Amino acid sequence: MTVPPLRPALPPDVRLDEAAWPRLEAFVAALLAENERLNLTGAKTADALWRVHVADSLALLACYSPAAGQRALDIGSGGGLPGLVLACAAPQQHWLLIDSVRKKIDALNRIIEKLELTNAEARWGRAEALARESTLREQFAFVTARAVAALTVLVEYAAGFVAVGGTAWFYKSASAAEREIAAARPVAGPCGFELIGKHAYRLAGEDADRVLIGYRKVASAPSASPRAAGGQRGGRRT
Repeated sequence: MTVPPLRPALPPDVRLDEAAWPRLEAFVAALLAENERLNLTGAKTADALWRVHVADSLALLACYSPAAGQRALDIGSGGGLPGLVLACAAPQQHWLLIDSVRKKIDALNRIIEKLELTNAEARWGRAEALARESTLREQFAFVTARAVAALTVLVEYAAGFVAVGGTAWFYKSASAAEREIAAARPVAGPCGFELIGKHAYRLAGEDADRVLIGYRKVASAPSASPRAAGGQRGGRRT
């Protein structure tokens, strides 16, 4: 499948190196090919994938600067959104993509191999279980999640992975941001997180804002965290 070299409008305050575009073009082609046999994303065309999902994933680059050798984690990566997009955009940062659905992880590993990405790997498992492994426990400078679960659940999941001094940013709808922040407040503090702010942005062609909500890890998470989410879901849908 050939994907034309589209150059969609980037979110505000996001700049890409010229070398990132071919990697992103290859990712779009590979994800669309995988999507034909496994439902990884609702976007069925290159235009929709670029405009709705890739551009949205790149908005995170306005919130932090990837550093060389830095370890980052994408919880519930699905089709690699945002983890593989960011791995393509910032090759100096190493990404671990996790998902509880093995078929999705298999697809991600095929995409990683096809793109010859040396700064990304995908692993199957539930966040609350993987966060207890010594090689993953509080070992990441940066954690994110997009369209996965309610903020109360994401904060607790991320607490098991983010190193003290690291940050976590979560994609949410602007309309739900304040309500979700308030609901997560009783969980965030005990998990060692402090709220550091919100980043609102709007994608080209849309008339509503989207929001990234950020936390800094100021203390180690309790040993019992994260607990199983008990089926709590409800992340932002784009």
